[in-house]
Amino acid sequence: MELRRPSGFPGPPGQGSSSSFPARPLFLFAGEACLGSSANVFLWAASAAVILGASLVLYGWALDIEGVKSIIPGLPRIMPNTALGLLVAAVSIWLMRVEHPQSHLQRLQRRAGQTGALAVALLGLLTLVEYVSGWDPGFDQLLFGDPVGTLVSSIPGRLSPHTALSFVLVGFGLLLLDAETRLGLRPAQIIILTGGLVCLVPLTGYLYSVAGLYGIDSYSGMALPTALSFLLLLVGALLA
Repeated sequence: MELRRPSGFPGPPGQGSSSSFPARPLFLFAGEACLGSSANVFLWAASAAVILGASLVLYGWALDIEGVKSIIPGLPRIMPNTALGLLVAAVSIWLMRVEHPQSHLQRLQRRAGQTGALAVALLGLLTLVEYVSGWDPGFDQLLFGDPVGTLVSSIPGRLSPHTALSFVLVGFGLLLLDAETRLGLRPAQIIILTGGLVCLVPLTGYLYSVAGLYGIDSYSGMALPTALSFLLLLVGALLA
């Protein structure tokens, strides 16, 4: 079978308007296919890891297993809303991996991913509004409340500001995946890269033992597994 050259693609010297591709573009096509396959593998692995970790944390809260809630004793716990948000974000990224949906099922899949992304962004926005206004609608402990007498956190159940902002950036980054300006800029990429910088702040705090960079107090802050999960999600969002 002969491969046809696109219009305007010059042939090798001496062959004029030959209709066959030279060998080099075939290698380029193979490389692109390999990169696409690797991106899908990473996307699948990252989503699966975050879904598994978040599910484990929710299981720990359901059975009140303290070691699963905090992972590392003495450091911030992973709040139930954080675990649920990470779970929804990971599923949304996986659902939105189809860049140009063709079938009705693929379009429904992408819309479901966008709905999840919107929910994650709203979770972060509402939490930031709580911090700014002092408003407490009570959804911080809607899933699981700390048992009476164990409210060690100054704001029980609430996401840290780092976590809330990261959810906002991940959510809007996913919602704007298909958006492109007239100059060819992709706003989603800027938003997602900004989210990566936000995650680096608590990671730097853990690396140099600076508690103020990752938490409000000993129990309220972005947990180390949460920061690592966000980095996986952000890279996955860039590949989606």
